[in-house]
Amino acid sequence: MINTDYMSYKFTIICGLIILALVSYTGCEIEEDNLKDPTIGFKESKSYTYNNTSVPVGDSVKVGIVAESNEVDNLIYFEVKLNEATIDSFSIDKPKLDVDMAITKGDAATEVWKFKVIDNGERSDSVSLTLTRVKRK
Repeated sequence: MINTDYMSYKFTIICGLIILALVSYTGCEIEEDNLKDPTIGFKESKSYTYNNTSVPVGDSVKVGIVAESNEVDNLIYFEVKLNEATIDSFSIDKPKLDVDMAITKGDAATEVWKFKVIDNGERSDSVSLTLTRVKRK
């Protein structure tokens, strides 16, 4: 004779464990989805260029970049593009980035400079700056 109370008890325990596993798994996915992207921006003090501007060919402007992780995933990659062509990039592994650089205006009528960070969760953020050619006075 089969003890139905014992079978019912085992069934309840197994169902409970399955539900607990599903809730835990779903909870992890929700937490991962709620992580914020890293942030990147220009330094906006007097000695930096942070807005689109006109520049004579051959002149340089100083650009400052600051970036921060989402406090969970470190920043792992920084990239600089000029008109969609990567001209500089490097790997990093830290929660914050602070970079100063001089960029020189080339011959093109307009140049779009894009600065991008990526974190180890493969989330990213970018900012851009357009330099327009102007004739020297």
